[in-house]
Amino acid sequence: MKISKILAAIFCFAAIATSCENPIDEPQQGEGKKISLFSTMDNFTRATDTAFEEGDQVGVHIVIPQGTYLNNAHFTYNAGALVGEQDYYWFLDESLTADVYAYYPYSATGSYRAAGYTFTVNSDQSKVGGYTASDLMVAHTTSKPTEEAVELPFKHALSKVVIKIDNQLEEAIDNVWFSEVFGTTTVNFKSGASAVSGTKGTIKTAKVTKDGEQAWALILVPQENVTPKLIITTESKKQYTYELSGEVSFSAGKVSTATITLSDDSIYTDFTPTITDWVADNDLQFGQTGSGDVDDDDDNQGDNTDENMIYFHPNMWDVDGAWFSAHVWNEAGAAEDVTLTDNNGDGIYECPISEGMTGVLFCRMDPAVSSFSWEVGIWNQTVDLTISAAPNNHFHITSWDNGEWHDADYEFDNSAVASALGVVGSFPASNWEVDVNLMGTDVAGLLVAKGIEFRAYDAFKVRTLGSWADTDVNMGAGDVNYFTPNKYFTATEKGNDIVVVEAGNYDIYYNENTKVIYILTAGTDYTSATEQTTSGPAPDASTMKWGLCGVHNNWGAPDVALNWDGTIGLYVAKSVTLAGEFKVRADESWTTNYGGGSITVDSASAASITYNSGSNCSVAAGTYDVYFWFDADNVKANAKLWVRSVGSAAPSL
Repeated sequence: MKISKILAAIFCFAAIATSCENPIDEPQQGEGKKISLFSTMDNFTRATDTAFEEGDQVGVHIVIPQGTYLNNAHFTYNAGALVGEQDYYWFLDESLTADVYAYYPYSATGSYRAAGYTFTVNSDQSKVGGYTASDLMVAHTTSKPTEEAVELPFKHALSKVVIKIDNQLEEAIDNVWFSEVFGTTTVNFKSGASAVSGTKGTIKTAKVTKDGEQAWALILVPQENVTPKLIITTESKKQYTYELSGEVSFSAGKVSTATITLSDDSIYTDFTPTITDWVADNDLQFGQTGSGDVDDDDDNQGDNTDENMIYFHPNMWDVDGAWFSAHVWNEAGAAEDVTLTDNNGDGIYECPISEGMTGVLFCRMDPAVSSFSWEVGIWNQTVDLTISAAPNNHFHITSWDNGEWHDADYEFDNSAVASALGVVGSFPASNWEVDVNLMGTDVAGLLVAKGIEFRAYDAFKVRTLGSWADTDVNMGAGDVNYFTPNKYFTATEKGNDIVVVEAGNYDIYYNENTKVIYILTAGTDYTSATEQTTSGPAPDASTMKWGLCGVHNNWGAPDVALNWDGTIGLYVAKSVTLAGEFKVRADESWTTNYGGGSITVDSASAASITYNSGSNCSVAAGTYDVYFWFDADNVKANAKLWVRSVGSAAPSL
């Protein structure tokens, strides 16, 4: 498949980390042997092709006993080989054997986790891009450093379903959906074992030609003992729902082929698929003619205007893995609960309604619950609504508790919606007091604060507006810090202050679903950012100006200066009036600071204070001479602090 065809796949990696998963230092260019890779499929086929195509993209991880050596390296299929976006080199110790893992299609936000690789198939596989992007393939081998090309034997991690329909109606079939199936799985690269997660949903199938006959196909995550529903709509929008008579299972690397009969009365209920290996399958073609041409137009995609259907646009509700339900009723007292599905993958959820229904209430549901209940799991809900007739049968959420009816062409401006989160930091517009509100975007869950002016080495965090409460959002940096422009990283809950190395105007993006923060030069497309996996340059300690900031100056500049005294080799501030808690910081910024614990006045021993500590220094209110020392060669090491009575002898380092 081509590069453009893989973008609809949704990736994330399991959040469970182990001690061996931290990336280790990589060698400098040229230190080890160059890594060369090639792929094989061992009689397997991709979703629509028998081999990789030029430009197909693969992610590679190399893991050794000490940890992750190569994390999500980007390779592209070219002239029969896998070519890295840069030259990658083996480690020097040729006695070590590494596990080499690979997956297809590539995701820029991927990161190796021993717990497994989590993948979600496309909910709309009716077009070739959504179908082939759902074909997760994985490979595993072992190797020592070598100049030879290492073979990566790819295999299908998911399952294919092909449905042939004996249509005895006088009208043609328009669309087919497979419902009540899981769409997300976590795959162990080494063992091949997988486990489903999340809630069940609906997948729109692809119209294909199989053995010269029209059929419908989809790719499923492996799952056992499920009872799917088959939903078929005709060209006149008549809907047939087929409930399987028994449980079925779908296995990795297998194809399940079944034939059913569609008639005016019902669908024949026997669903006993034939199970075969997922091997070269050249007779499976998109479209109805059998010519092999891709049927990638919109003629058979549906138009979102069915009279017995209303449509739901979640907008800012579509975050944190939420799913959506509707409670529908009529004046006679009949009521039903409907789980909404995005059958077209376009962000528009479909809600089929029975004839005569007049009222509806939409709910945003907790992913921890699998079915609708008034007692538990409702995160948000609208007011009672009167169902609007087509074409104005599209309900757009415009706030956390309501919305508006519009037609299919209406586009809601998410950027006008302020979230409950903001960016706060040492930059001039905030000074760690004022939050810059994060606003909505066209991408569900993605928020942005645009045009923030940062000075060199200003710091920031993403938090719930105006709050540092333990129960509120407080996202910072992890082990990687000192970020350069146009980078992204996965934020850490209650992590360190996020430091921006270069001065400039920035757009700060935050994805509520993935917890990824993007630091972009103002006006830059967030999709062009690259992941920063190692810390950038730390500030030059030799140019830092140190001072005392605390209750005495209301925690804001100007700080009480600590001046260098070369005769004793310490920074000094004499006759300083302190009012309780304080910290030592550089350049009147919180980017580099020291704090921690109660200080004993006139102690002969220095108090050890901690780099970027979350706690403050504390001393009884009074006037003192203050002495400070830090390791200019290792700013992150503990510093030393003495608080002396005014006029006391200077301490000895």
